[in-house]
Amino acid sequence: MATNNPEGFKKASQTKDRIFTVATGLFNQKGFEKVTIREICESAGVAIGTFYLYFESKNAILYDVYRKADEVYETEQISKRSGLSSHEKILELIRIQFSIGIMLHVEPAAAKQLFVYQLQSDNQYFLSEDRAFHKQLFAVVEQGIAEKTIRDDMSAHDIGWRILRFSRGLLFDWCIHDCTYDLMNFGMKEMQIYLELFYR
Repeated sequence: MATNNPEGFKKASQTKDRIFTVATGLFNQKGFEKVTIREICESAGVAIGTFYLYFESKNAILYDVYRKADEVYETEQISKRSGLSSHEKILELIRIQFSIGIMLHVEPAAAKQLFVYQLQSDNQYFLSEDRAFHKQLFAVVEQGIAEKTIRDDMSAHDIGWRILRFSRGLLFDWCIHDCTYDLMNFGMKEMQIYLELFYR
């Protein structure tokens, strides 16, 4: 929903955030499949028509996790931090990726449903190279190549996508194991081992 009115934009953003917060709370409490759009709207105090101004479906609410994650990346600006090596910046970017569900209070069962939606939807935001997460990761890899701490026989773009595929693979593995292991602990250790392939 677009508006050129700053106050209108603020109100629209607040409404969308309220729907998201209420919906994820209901998903966590009752399970994704048992929650209806009508129930979300009643709990959020909005009309069903208003819901569809912001989300095309119940699944699309979960997809908004990626946009909210990018807001975190925009705020943190990991790629521009001084005092961190390129290696440390990459790990910090991945740490945020693994912890975003916790930050947004999205339970494991809802995270699994998000993967289902990704496979069924033609929404390409998840893969967009304009995402803050992707742009910062590519920038950090470029920094590492320039500093000669990351191999230079591949482009920053290619290395970045390899890192993304591996980190997403870890998230998928966590989901198919019913989210029963500590993703932050195990996942970050696995990432460190994998990243050695690109370090100098």
